[in-house]
Amino acid sequence: MGRYSGTVRKFQFKLQTLLDQRKSKENLLQAQLAELLREESQEKACLRKLQIELKHAWQFFDKLTESGDSSAGAFEICDTWAKALRDDIKVQILTIEAIKKRLDEKRDEVAEAMKQRKLIEALRDRKEIEYIAEQARIEQSTLDEIASLAYARRM
Repeated sequence: MGRYSGTVRKFQFKLQTLLDQRKSKENLLQAQLAELLREESQEKACLRKLQIELKHAWQFFDKLTESGDSSAGAFEICDTWAKALRDDIKVQILTIEAIKKRLDEKRDEVAEAMKQRKLIEALRDRKEIEYIAEQARIEQSTLDEIASLAYARRM
């Protein structure tokens, strides 16, 4: 009867600190991923703006040619404007590609962090099941001992 103390101890996972640290790391990585997604969205919006501006530049150029009364200087300015916009669009596309690469890397980091967290959670769950089974075994043993003592007293 010395095994049973009368109170059931709550399950305590020895690696809870590690699990908490892994959860924190995963949350941080997910926040960084969200920030990259926001950055990508902003850069794509900027690209769309540049593309619309280029379209307007070409429309303006078309109006100049249709009117027939434009000077060579106006055409040169319009052409320079369109070239600058095309260069800006190329730079913007490269920026978006770089962000996409960083996004892929961050997604991989998040996936790895989730894998590591789930590994520790699975271990915790297995240890908790083992703990519950051990507690049930101890309780059954105690009940058997009490029943044996009660039987022995009746005899």
